[in-house]
Amino acid sequence: MHRIRRITGADRRTLKVRAGQAQTANRRGNAFTLTLHRRLVTWLMLLAVSLFGLTSLAHAVETSIVVPAGDVVNGLSAGDVLCVKDGPGGYLFVGAGSSISAAGKVLVYTWDGSNWTHATTFTGSESGDGFGSSIAFGDSTLFIGAPNANGGIGSVTVFTVDGGGAWDSGTALPIPAQVVANWKFGTSLSYSPTADGGTGGQLAVGVPSAKLDGSGTAGTDCGRVYIYSNSGGWSTATSTILTDVGIVAGDKLGESVVMIGNEVYASAPGTAERRGAVYLFKYDTSAWSLAAIFDDGEAANNDRRFGTSIAVSGNRMMIGATNGHDDDGTIDPVIKLAGAAYVFERTDATAAWSQTAKLQLTNPQSLSTFGSSVALNGDTAVIGAPGTPGTGQALYRMGKAYVFSYDGSSWSLANTLIPSDGASSDTFGKAIAIDGDYALVGSPAHDDSGTSTTNVGGVYMYHLPTLNMPSVAINIPVEGPFVFADLVDGDMTLTADATPSGSSTITSVEFFVDGTSIGTGTLNGGSYDITWSDVTWAQHELQVRTVTNENIAALSEPITVYATQSPRFDEQRLIANDGTSWDLFGYAVDVTVDNATGNEYAIVGAHGDQANGERAGSAYLFEKVDGTWTQVQKLTGPDADKYWEGFGFAVAIHGDK
Repeated sequence: MHRIRRITGADRRTLKVRAGQAQTANRRGNAFTLTLHRRLVTWLMLLAVSLFGLTSLAHAVETSIVVPAGDVVNGLSAGDVLCVKDGPGGYLFVGAGSSISAAGKVLVYTWDGSNWTHATTFTGSESGDGFGSSIAFGDSTLFIGAPNANGGIGSVTVFTVDGGGAWDSGTALPIPAQVVANWKFGTSLSYSPTADGGTGGQLAVGVPSAKLDGSGTAGTDCGRVYIYSNSGGWSTATSTILTDVGIVAGDKLGESVVMIGNEVYASAPGTAERRGAVYLFKYDTSAWSLAAIFDDGEAANNDRRFGTSIAVSGNRMMIGATNGHDDDGTIDPVIKLAGAAYVFERTDATAAWSQTAKLQLTNPQSLSTFGSSVALNGDTAVIGAPGTPGTGQALYRMGKAYVFSYDGSSWSLANTLIPSDGASSDTFGKAIAIDGDYALVGSPAHDDSGTSTTNVGGVYMYHLPTLNMPSVAINIPVEGPFVFADLVDGDMTLTADATPSGSSTITSVEFFVDGTSIGTGTLNGGSYDITWSDVTWAQHELQVRTVTNENIAALSEPITVYATQSPRFDEQRLIANDGTSWDLFGYAVDVTVDNATGNEYAIVGAHGDQANGERAGSAYLFEKVDGTWTQVQKLTGPDADKYWEGFGFAVAIHGDK
């Protein structure tokens, strides 16, 4: 019997890593700097909201996995789930189980040496069955879950493939007798060939909507996990229940499962008002038992959904928390549903786990759901954020995927994967798989532009070693807390400097304002210039994107700035040329500009001035020419001889009045 250990943030050995704080020193790339030219006219004052922690992003040459024409239908949602086995040369399984009006599908691909080629498609038995919502593969055996089938009872179908690539017609996995409607048997799947020393491998099946808790008491969405052993064929396989007496209604144990050898990691993202937890079960000699419970170890953290995704590679584990808020005190205000991913490590298979890092984005955005999917291979992790917008705030929920690298002491952002044809609501990053040097990213809501079919979905493949990300940095002149740039007749000149690395060359430098491209810069003496026309006084986001001849693109995270028209700050003391005590000079002030000459005028009230009577008051007119203010006139009221007339108590000036 294993001692149950709760793994929390108290075990964390290193500080939380935020994307962009560290970059690998040997990274190839293009030096890229954005500067804003100054001119001696009206100043644009930009209050920079986020000018720190900027990191370079990229997408390299990508391969799109083609959905067969015969499978292209509205709502297919291919890429909702991914499973790749044995890398290129093996199989790629693309789940499309989100449709509510049609039976789900799983598209099967094989590698032909240069491309993924469609081999066959498996289709569910009823509309909205969720067939393909979960997939597991191993030992020439494919398992496909359909959690909505049979009135929500759910099902798992088992297919086998022979050495020639021919698949059988499939067989149903026996469903435990206690599983009833709306339990959603087969929501998650994970296969291990050597789970408990059996001869035919084992399968973990997550049932997060099971309505019996660990004590056998009825309750909605308690959840449980079933372990199947294949000793005499999958059609007759028997199951063992994994649960814990601490599981209660709403915990949803089994929403995600990962089975490796004699260990099963099962998430319960609904635990503790959706704070979330992950349970580790171990098989020891003759039985499964609970060995550890993982959580995020953070305070005030309800509704984080820790355990939304799980990935294990050797003695390292990553757990996603899609609803995680950025509330660590470094960003104000709290960013809701930004998401996070937590790293746990152990020294060997017998040692205890401890939390070592928390990964988040430098510029988190609400509803990004970073951590919706995680994939881990040694020192490389790929994390999906399907709710992240595209350039700036445009392309709502286009989605991105982030590649992190571990250098032996800390994690850093190595790449950002951005779909070349991404569009709003694609949810790129919903599913991720890594096998060897390849990362595959699902985009289940992507539309087929060729047929005008919506939510067909798609999958993109990236070769990680060739993702030589250009280095991108935005540098805007800062004076104190403000950023200044100049307008010429409402226009601003932006300049970007791009330096290619190695033998690569820059093919384009594109500028974005508020998520919309304002065009490609023109090469001018080694820099790229563009005119930003009709600048408005409001909040803006600035970005730049460069592409090399190797089709490697670098996109900066957006800088949010607030623009407001103002004179450039200078200081000059205005004094009335006949001022005395108790004049109350400066009690009221107004300023105007003569559009014809560009000169500025100020009217300054002094309602306590002696004038022609005791404190009758006056006002002084000043003119600014070539940067210098000079008094040009003193104004008094018609009743300037009256005691405390108060002339100048309020002033206003506009044009010649």
